[in-house]
Amino acid sequence: MIAELAVDFIEDYASIFLDASSTNQVFAEKLKRRKNLKIFTPNLYTAKEIESTRTNQVYLIGGLLIDGHTGGLFCNEMASKVTVDYAFFSCRGFDSNFGASDALETEAGVKKVMKENAKKNFLLIDHTKFNNRYTFQSLKIEGIDYMLTDRKPNETIRTLNKYFEVIYEH
Repeated sequence: MIAELAVDFIEDYASIFLDASSTNQVFAEKLKRRKNLKIFTPNLYTAKEIESTRTNQVYLIGGLLIDGHTGGLFCNEMASKVTVDYAFFSCRGFDSNFGASDALETEAGVKKVMKENAKKNFLLIDHTKFNNRYTFQSLKIEGIDYMLTDRKPNETIRTLNKYFEVIYEH
């Protein structure tokens, strides 16, 4: 459902960053509807899904490979050389004071880099991640342009609309 909401923002010929999340793996399947995209990702499985269609270009952002995705200093350095129209992020948890967070520094690091290099930043998050905080902050609240989610968020999350637009399936 979240991937369906996200695909509506994408136009042919756009440049996109997809983080290493399972949400973005599903989103990659939906991107088959678009043509001539340039997609950057640190996720080997997402890259293979995109490459299999041959309608869009995929760039695998390199670094230390762990569990099918890359991270670390090499990954962050490579990501710092890229600019995109849209960046799509997920996270392990979202707290209305702390923002988006992850359990691993390698997950959070590349997100911080790409947030700065994207024209628009999207947080794709299901309701189970609300009001959870993990060790490493990946996105500050002010760095998010759109939050796409599967359910209407609670009042605390909705009050953050001065920072970003919340979009959910009604």
